[in-house]
Amino acid sequence: MQPTSSASSSPSSPRRVRRRWRVPPALVHGPEPLESAGILDEITGAAGLVLWQSLRDV
Repeated sequence: MQPTSSASSSPSSPRRVRRRWRVPPALVHGPEPLESAGILDEITGAAGLVLWQSLRDV
């Protein structure tokens, strides 16, 4: 039994065109460019960062 030839080894088959990946724009909810950015404005420092990260992880 001979192995079957794949499409890539056949010279008569056209090459597949690779699609380029496109990253969609970020979703914006309301006036904040970054979700829950108000927390970072109200509470500064490490505590604000921890609160912001925990809210984003939900």
